[in-house]
Amino acid sequence: MAIEPIEFNVFGIRISVGHVMKIKSAMENTYHLLMKEVSPKWEDRGFCKREIASLWDGIVDMFTRFYEEKFDISSDKIKDVLLVDQDNQKFLDIFGYELKRNGAVDDILNQLKEIGMGGGSLRIHFKDLLSRERLEARIKLDKITKRIGKESNKIKTALMQFVDWVMRNERAILTCSLVAGVVTISLVASIWIGLPLEVGKLLLLSAIAILCLIYEAVGAFSTLRDAKRAIFRRLGLSFMPSSH
Repeated sequence: MAIEPIEFNVFGIRISVGHVMKIKSAMENTYHLLMKEVSPKWEDRGFCKREIASLWDGIVDMFTRFYEEKFDISSDKIKDVLLVDQDNQKFLDIFGYELKRNGAVDDILNQLKEIGMGGGSLRIHFKDLLSRERLEARIKLDKITKRIGKESNKIKTALMQFVDWVMRNERAILTCSLVAGVVTISLVASIWIGLPLEVGKLLLLSAIAILCLIYEAVGAFSTLRDAKRAIFRRLGLSFMPSSH
């Protein structure tokens, strides 16, 4: 029997099953509105799976170009830098407003206010929920973007399983890959409709890789020190006490 985590902790941000269930509800309403008001093709589960896979590919491409071109991912720029077809544009329009209406990501956004970001290389200041101490994480963007590419197919498969859960109530196992993909797409949709995210870049760059790989590394090593070393090798992510 698979054992599922009931909560994920990323840079002091708690993402729970409750958050995922609210996002699921918002997506259910999104598909209902797309079927009713846009086109009956959204009734086709295969079409919905292809679209969410295509959306994920667009997001991964955006991350890669972010590193290479250093553009800003913000509410007034995302429609220029996220390259998706007209169907996914409509999906993001409706999904973003459904998330806003039911408050699916409000708690995550409120938690983000406790996190600070430094200039230059990506530096994140946060409070560790276990030790209660302030920490700083430094991220090498080239390693993050490469790892995103390596994890992409795993997350895309999990997102298609999420569509099965939304449309047919075929319960998906809550893996790190599924949570990373679902939360990231939700934050992208929120930015898409103009919701200002001061640390949107943080979540957009880290949700995919960190959620999957911190848990993978911690689970594979007997000590936290060894896990942190593995995380540094794979992600270029290092932790230290924060002076912030």
